[in-house]
Formats: sequence, structure tokens, C-alpha cells
Amino acid sequence: MIKTANSETKYRLGLIVTEELKRTPEEDSAAKFFVSHTMDGLPTSIDWRKNPDNYITPIQDQGSCGSCVAFGTTAAIEVCKRIVDKKPAGEVKLSEADLFSRGGSCANGWTLEAANSAAQTYGICPEKCWPYGGEKQSCCDQNKLKTTGALRLTSDAAAKQFLATYGPIQAAMDVYDDFFDVSSDAVYHHQNGNYAGGHCICLIGYDDANQCWIGKNSWGTSWGALGFFRIGYGECGIVRNYVAYGEQVGPVPPVGQTGVLINTTGSLKADVVTNNSVVGQTDSFIKMDAGSYSAIVKKAGYQDYSANFTVVNNQTTTLTITMVPVAVPGSLTVLKAGMLYISLPSSKTRTGILSINGVPYQISIIPSIGIGKLIGSVKKGDVVKFAMAGYTITVEPFGPATAGYWYVHAGKDYTFLVRDI
Repeated sequence: MIKTANSETKYRLGLIVTEELKRTPEEDSAAKFFVSHTMDGLPTSIDWRKNPDNYITPIQDQGSCGSCVAFGTTAAIEVCKRIVDKKPAGEVKLSEADLFSRGGSCANGWTLEAANSAAQTYGICPEKCWPYGGEKQSCCDQNKLKTTGALRLTSDAAAKQFLATYGPIQAAMDVYDDFFDVSSDAVYHHQNGNYAGGHCICLIGYDDANQCWIGKNSWGTSWGALGFFRIGYGECGIVRNYVAYGEQVGPVPPVGQTGVLINTTGSLKADVVTNNSVVGQTDSFIKMDAGSYSAIVKKAGYQDYSANFTVVNNQTTTLTITMVPVAVPGSLTVLKAGMLYISLPSSKTRTGILSINGVPYQISIIPSIGIGKLIGSVKKGDVVKFAMAGYTITVEPFGPATAGYWYVHAGKDYTFLVRDI
């Protein structure tokens, strides 16, 4: 018998769907570039419960409160933190109550965008400092894990790449009445029942052989397969109607220690140099005496970054920086046959020249976010060049987008990175 959504089941959900959460027509068009919904070189399956160790934190139960966004968000951040630290059993359990207190409502729910902003701005304290349904302890204000950002994932291929590289992701889905009845590991496909509402879950893996995502829910261990579930690709709007977010996580500043923690976008582990000596690396705590410092952050293949900071006794100064790749000639030799696709988010019209084996293509990018254009096919050995006045051009292996860059994908093997000079 199919359960019908009522006041009790409604409060097991809690996602507020915003316009920002929906995939744009341009992002729909861009996603079609990856016809097979994957990328060359990605594994055909990932499950962070066995990769090869179990990095997943225990199943939680949100109860009769529309707090799914807090649970889906913390679930992703916790595991990404364990992966960054290379500690499958690391003590990382975060407080859903702390995060949800930043604007969530049991009756009305919350948005993914607001939760991600709160995690980055305020951070989240450990669960023991504010248990769900319990009282906030003083330690909640002293030990916060902050994210460095949330990466917008607009296709199955991008979501799989983040999952395979960095860990679980925060995702949105439509829930129908028959989803409440899931009680096994069988791949779920919506068949019966009415629309019940929006829901936030954590995707912990995928399986191309069975054409499904692997999810972690927040309805306790009596639901699904001990709290986990599998759901078919394209079902319930996951990454198709709605975008997902990849949580970017850095180290936690140690409490009561004197020094600095410089996080880099992408966790580059770059050298930190003061007075011509390497004093440590980014993305990990560096013990330093109290005082003012001028440091140079160095990493092969990236421009030097100048960082000025002050260290205070018994405190950890925390910075987050984005290093820019060193400009190399804006060209590449295609390693595999594929389609050449250009995706240049822009706030104003830009014009550039792209050429394949010397044949030029003038490209005009109109104001939009995530606008894409299919240029044509390329074959192994083709030389692709791209130029745009006022921008540096670099070439890197294909990887997740980094905020602030424009991208040109060629043959699905390399990415032009275009950044303001």
C-alpha cells in the first residue's frame, strides 16, 4: 500500500526549491555535450562506504522536522572532510542543529543556497557541542568547521566527477508518495503516488552498470536499506532538473594554538615562504610566533601569491586564497577524438577567436551564466587555440570548475582556463 503524504511525512522533507537551484536552459544545453552522462577516465562506479574503506558517517534521523537540508549538507561535508584528511574513521560528526539554526524552519524548511552560505560564513560545530534536539553547549562557539565554497554541479557527468575525486555531494530531489515505502536496496523508480515535496539528500556514489545513484537519507535506519537507497539516473529531478553542490572543505583550525592556516581553493599544498625560508605548506596548520608577516605562497605551475597576515597568541589566523595557474600558450593538441565545446560564463558580451588547425572561429559570448556553444568535432592530433583580449589562457587536464574561471573543453581531455588579467 502506497503511503499518502500527510503532515507527518511532509515534515520528513523540508527543501525549499529556489530559482537558483533549478538548472538553467543554458546548463541543460551544456549537459547534452556529455551524451553518455559521464566523462572519459571516470570509474564506472563509486561507493564511499567501500572505497576501499568506509568514509560514511552514521545514518541520522531528522524526525518530524523539515530539516533535511541541514542533514544532507552535513552528511556531505563530514565525508569530504574525512577524505581530505585521509582518515576514514576521523571524528567529524557535525551539528545539524547548529547549521539549521542559521535560518532553517521545521515548518517551512530551508534552501541549499542558504545552508551552503552559512557553512562557509559561520561554520558548523561538532555534534557533541549541540546535539540534534538537545541544548547548545559553550564549545559550539569555539570550534567550527567552515567550508571554502560549494561547487555548482549541473550535469550527471560533473556530479560523477566530483564524487569520484572529492567525495559525496549535496543533492535535491522531488519526493513522491511511493518513495516513503522504499525498504530495500532495489533501484528506485517513481511509479505511483502524488508529489509530496522537495527533499535534500546526500549522494555517496553511483553505479553505471545499474544506471543509478547511491544515496544517504536522513530518515533513520528503518527506512530503505538501513537508511541508504539507490535511485535511477534521471529520476525525481536529481542533477537533471536541479543542480547539486560539491562541498569544498579545508582543514579545521586547531583551538588555542598560535599560528596560521592558509587554505587554497583545490587544496594545492603549496609552500609558504617567509624571510626566504619555507615555513610550512598551505592547507595545514603552521605554528608561528605572534606577529605580523608578509609571506609568498609558491606552487609549481601557479603564479606566486602574496599574503599578509597577523598572528595572535593562542589563536589560529585563517586565510582562504585562490592561486592562478601560470599562463602558458593557449593551445593544446587533442589526445582523443571528441566534440569541442565552449562554456564561458560572462557578465557582459565578450568576443574571442578559437581555431582548429589554423581555421578560425569567431565566438561572441552574450551576458549569461553557464552559456555554452558546441563548436564541432575534433580528432586526435588536432591543434586547438583560443584567444581573448584582456585574458590569460592556460591549459589543464579536465577537472571540476573553479569559481571565477571560464572554461573551454576540448576533446573531453583538456580544459582551457581563462581568467581576467
